[in-house]
Amino acid sequence: MDTIREHIKHQLYHQQNELTQVKNHAQVELYSAQDVHAHETNKKASNVVEYQTRLKEVEISHYNFMVRLRRDHDALAGGLHEDFKRQFREVATDSERNVKVVRDEKETIMETELGELEEDKEKRSKLIEKKYEEVSAPMPWVSLIIYVLKLKLML
Repeated sequence: MDTIREHIKHQLYHQQNELTQVKNHAQVELYSAQDVHAHETNKKASNVVEYQTRLKEVEISHYNFMVRLRRDHDALAGGLHEDFKRQFREVATDSERNVKVVRDEKETIMETELGELEEDKEKRSKLIEKKYEEVSAPMPWVSLIIYVLKLKLML
């Protein structure tokens, strides 16, 4: 019985020793895993900071690009607007000049036609006066008859 007891004690000691070794080994692995986890967490945190820094840089770069793009666009649009206004003034000037030329041509044509109409009117008027004078001129035999009639009436 003593041997059994010793044997059981030995087995118990052996189990406790194995359990302690397993526990120590597990604890070492746990510490190692915690160190790895802490290292990875720090690495991830530094990566997050790095990514946030990069994101801020990209955002600033994008903002600067948009500012330059807007400024360039405004300059281009302003240039186009000024060019359009210049072209509009040129077209307006050309149109006014063309209208003046056409108006002058029409006035010249109208004055010429009016002059021709006045000349034609004068010719017709003179022709009508001439015909009226021819028609209304006393005829020699008619005036003789009128003279005789007046004489008779006097008597």
